[in-house]
Amino acid sequence: MDVDPSALTEDETNKTIQEIQEEFMVGLLISSTDQKRFVGLKRELHKSYFKGLDEYPKTFKATKRLFATCKVDQSNIYARAHPKKDGVVFL
Repeated sequence: MDVDPSALTEDETNKTIQEIQEEFMVGLLISSTDQKRFVGLKRELHKSYFKGLDEYPKTFKATKRLFATCKVDQSNIYARAHPKKDGVVFL
């Protein structure tokens, strides 16, 4: 849909700019998330986009909901190695 920018009111122009800025910031947020933790979610978003479905969230609220409900593969989370207790201590 082509819209003549000169036909928009100042309020419509400002609202459009805010929407574009929010979408851009949401994209930055998604791209900067922990790759190891959210690899499955990011992969699914990329796959659907290349299939022609834009399932990327458009707002911070939707992004927060997406990350909160995302099922994280527990094998991808960094874990602290348990120290062995059979070692020698040097003093």
